[in-house]
Amino acid sequence: MRRHISRLLLLCSHWSFSKAAFLASTSSKSNYKDKYYRGGDSNSSRDLHLSKPNIPLEHYDFSSQNGWDDFYTVNSSSSSSFEFEWHASIPHTHILQQIRSKQTVLLVGNGNSRLPRDIADEVSLEEVSVTCMDYSRPCIDALQKLHGDDYSNVEFLCGDVTDLSHLLEGRKYDVVVDKGLMDALMCSDGWEGHQQVGKVWQYWRNVGKVLAEGGKIVLMLYKVSKATREFLEEVGEEMEVNWVEDEDKGDGRVSFLIGTRCRAVGVLDNII
Repeated sequence: MRRHISRLLLLCSHWSFSKAAFLASTSSKSNYKDKYYRGGDSNSSRDLHLSKPNIPLEHYDFSSQNGWDDFYTVNSSSSSSFEFEWHASIPHTHILQQIRSKQTVLLVGNGNSRLPRDIADEVSLEEVSVTCMDYSRPCIDALQKLHGDDYSNVEFLCGDVTDLSHLLEGRKYDVVVDKGLMDALMCSDGWEGHQQVGKVWQYWRNVGKVLAEGGKIVLMLYKVSKATREFLEEVGEEMEVNWVEDEDKGDGRVSFLIGTRCRAVGVLDNII
């Protein structure tokens, strides 16, 4: 455990992922609309329904659960169709390509993304079961109102990904999608302390418990550094997951990684 703590503290220093850095990355590094409301391929119908928050992001405290609750409460109350995409520069088609018919999919830290609707609407995917999980009750309530009546194969759960035992006990998922959750955990309250370090590891251990043999993790996070690679390799060794970074699907700001549960583990390669 001491080795894990040292690695994560090093990761934090390399990633510089404080609350201030998180907010700066959402508002100042490139065109705000292009990054968060476009959603990738401008020719896709999936990119036409994203919403702009009625209060700028810097006014919310994303380092706490109360801050996330406020974000979803304020914006959902002003628009019943409010949808917001983190890492919207990555089109959902990249994620859909990793899912097959009759698979079970877990979206961790789903927020009120359009992704569950896009999975359910994909005509090439038959009998896919989707579980959306977020620890914000206002988020889950809004998401269920937005999508719940239309999709019988989509389930909505309010729960903390660092403590899944009471919600997902005995379940296995073929695909687990993390679209910005690891980023959010990195800027949570107390990141500098050992308690939060333990939560990040507990999150990945819980994912390992519900990931099926041969299952995939689809991970989108801010650009992978050397320290991040080393940390994910340690995660892979413990979870028996082999990581591959697909640079064609990522961009200059966001990395797109696939982790597959298999015997040859702990190597993070690039697709040339």
